[in-house]
This record gives sequence, structure tokens and C-alpha cells, in this order.
Amino acid sequence: MKCRKLKGFTLIELLVVIAIIAILVSLLLPAVQQAREAARRTQCKNNLKQLGLALHNYHDVSLAFPSLRLGPGHQSGDRWSGFVHLLPYIEQENLYNLFAAQAQLNGQNLRPWEEWTINGVAPTTRDIAGYLCPSDPYLKANFGGQAGNNYAFSVGDNSDRVDDNDPRGGFGNRTRTRMRDITDGTSGTIALAEIQRPASPGALGDVAVNTGDAVVIDNPSGCLALFDRTTNRYVDSAAFGSSDQKQGYRWADGSGHFTGVTTILPPNSPSCAKQNRDDRDGVYSAGSKHTGGVQVVMFDGSVRFISENIDTGDLTQPVPTSGRSPYGIWGALGSIQGGEVLGEF
Repeated sequence: MKCRKLKGFTLIELLVVIAIIAILVSLLLPAVQQAREAARRTQCKNNLKQLGLALHNYHDVSLAFPSLRLGPGHQSGDRWSGFVHLLPYIEQENLYNLFAAQAQLNGQNLRPWEEWTINGVAPTTRDIAGYLCPSDPYLKANFGGQAGNNYAFSVGDNSDRVDDNDPRGGFGNRTRTRMRDITDGTSGTIALAEIQRPASPGALGDVAVNTGDAVVIDNPSGCLALFDRTTNRYVDSAAFGSSDQKQGYRWADGSGHFTGVTTILPPNSPSCAKQNRDDRDGVYSAGSKHTGGVQVVMFDGSVRFISENIDTGDLTQPVPTSGRSPYGIWGALGSIQGGEVLGEF
């Protein structure tokens, strides 16, 4: 009687098959990650399109764009951000009504950094999907439970007017910019740009403080020198404020620290505040988790991708008060009445 020999894989053959599968997976994984990031970037772009549409609808009703910062009271009570006022135009009218109801109850005491509750809802801790880029995941617990944002209103190319009512850009403290005020053209002027929250202390999205006028106002390149591109972190000598004073940490707060952006340093650059407070002037740079730059929405509602290598002119120049921007194409894109003639960007 003949014995039948069973066929099967040898150990070496099995190891070869496993190795081939591992190689295929390693080749496919980057492609899968790139596809996922492309989808996230598309969603981010769609968010900006919706915000551009919301700005136009707001303008149609109010005959002006919202302020960077405006509220029902004075002092700290006036720090409602433009995102609060846009809520009815992004299908969040019920949430806006809670802000309005709280304002009637407490007036100037409506502080956007406080987790006040009305009708069982804490509006300042409520995530708004349209204010968040899916490429930039974060945890509320990392910054006190406040709801964050990945988009910010352009105050233009003057870091000395971020908290003033006379910005070079389209948004400022209690400003009411109208479409006709944008004499540089709506297709060539930025309304909102992406910002990124820091993945850890000292990473992009953090804000250096106590840098003074010499770094922020007289010579913006001094702020750029506080960041080490080789390590992708701020230098050891950089000082920072409290743990919640970071870009994009409070969408309801109209301080430029959280919802404002300047067109001075190129995208994905450091940010610097004049003083160790979250309501002061400064260089607040655009940034994103997308490779190579940021997405912006122009005042005409179109969305553009801006390279981090965009021309920024002479960053050793002090901030402008009128006329053309010294900060190249990037600075010109932020000013609404600079009189610049833009080329391709």
C-alpha cells in the first residue's frame, strides 16, 4: 500500500509570503494616508467655501462684514468673535440664540472664555464642525475644555492694529467693513485663512510672548528668528503665556490671539505677541497641517491654496500704516486698501 505525500508550504515559503505581504502593505500605506489627507483637505476647503458664503449672507443682511471682535457689553464682555455672529448663517441659529439670551441676562459679563451654561448647554465648549479642519485633530482636554477653531479672520499686514478698530485688513475690533471698502478687489484680498493649534508646547501654533515692539512691530523677522526650522520648534529662549493662550483655542473669543491672522510672516511660521496677554497686538501667522501651505478664502468667496514660500518682501521693515505693503504679495493679499497690483500667487 502506497503512502500519499501531503503537500503544503514549507517554513521558508511561508516566511517569503509574509515578507511579500509586508512589502505590499508598506507600499500601500502611504497611498492610503495620502488619499485620506486629500479627503480631509477637500473637506477643509469646503468649510472655507461655506464660511465665505456665510460672510456674504451676513453682509447682505447687515450691509457690512462682522467684526473680529464685538459683543453686547464693554471691557471683557465685548469679545464675541466674528464666528459667533456667523452662527445663524451656518445653520447654527439655535446656538446663537443662547449667546443672545446670555447677553440679556448678564450683559457685559458674557466672557467667551468662561464655560457658562444656559438651558443645559455650554455654548463656548460646543464644537462647530465648520470651524474645524479635519487635518488638525485635537483634544479639548489639552486646553481647558474650550471649543477650538482652524480658521481666522484676516486683520491684514499690520501687527500693531490687531486689537484696534483701524486694521489694514477686513476685520478688527468693532470694525464694520463693507464690500465697497475693499478697493484692492475682493478676488485679491484674503478674508479668512487657516491656523493650526500646537501639537505640543513650543510647536507651531504656540505664541511667543514678551517679545516687545522690536520683534513684533519694528522688525517682524525677529519673530521668525524665534523658530528653529530644523527641529520645527521654537528656540529654547522663547517664552510663552499660559497653557490656553494658543492659536485656535477659543472660536468664540474675538481676541486676535485666537481668531485673528496677519499676513506678515509666511504661512506655517511662528507667532509672537507684544505682551504676555491674550488680547494684545502681535504677529499671528497662518498655518495648517497640509503639506506646503494653507488654504484661504478671498472676499469674493473663492478658496485658494497659498504656498508657504510665497513672496513676503522685506520682513525687516516696520509695519505699514498706509499705502503698499512692504511684505510682498502675502502682505498685499491682506490689505484691503493698499493699492498694490498683484501678479500670480
